[in-house]
Amino acid sequence: MSRIGVVLVVASLLLGCGSGAGSLDGKVQGHEVAVKEAVFFVLDNGVTLVAAGDQEDLCAILNGQQRPSSEMNLLEVGLYNWNGSSLQPLVTGSYTVARTLSTAGLYSYPLLFWTRECITFGALGPNSGSVNVESVGLPQSGAHTVISVDLAFGAAHLSGHLDATYCPLAETTGTACQPQLRSGPPATG
Repeated sequence: MSRIGVVLVVASLLLGCGSGAGSLDGKVQGHEVAVKEAVFFVLDNGVTLVAAGDQEDLCAILNGQQRPSSEMNLLEVGLYNWNGSSLQPLVTGSYTVARTLSTAGLYSYPLLFWTRECITFGALGPNSGSVNVESVGLPQSGAHTVISVDLAFGAAHLSGHLDATYCPLAETTGTACQPQLRSGPPATG
């Protein structure tokens, strides 16, 4: 590789052509998520939760083991494979953005949070959009869960691609912050 090629590669890495965790484009009520890390959890009830934030050590923050520094913007996407009576393991495909699980199908429930240290100042769900699960990582396998999102929050849009690494749930939630950042599942109905 030529010296100019090496300089261009180093410059693009330093300027941040996107995080290995992906990126999100758009602002919602003046808030954007400059993705520094994306993680996924598999909750006890079978829900897979993908979270992307503009802070490092996101797994420790969401497990309550570390406080977010200053302000943090975070997108959480709950993913539900609903067979009509119970949750099934996550699969690839297009997930309907919904606040309720009605008939059997693939559903997502995204929430955008903005916080200052441990205080949540906003939690906003989109009024429409799409979530596509491109690959499913199994806990502790080293595989990633990869999703793309295109979400509408009124006239504002948030879209992008996330490559999430596995984050094990802590046996007990830490005390750095109360566990207020995890979104709840949609209602069944």
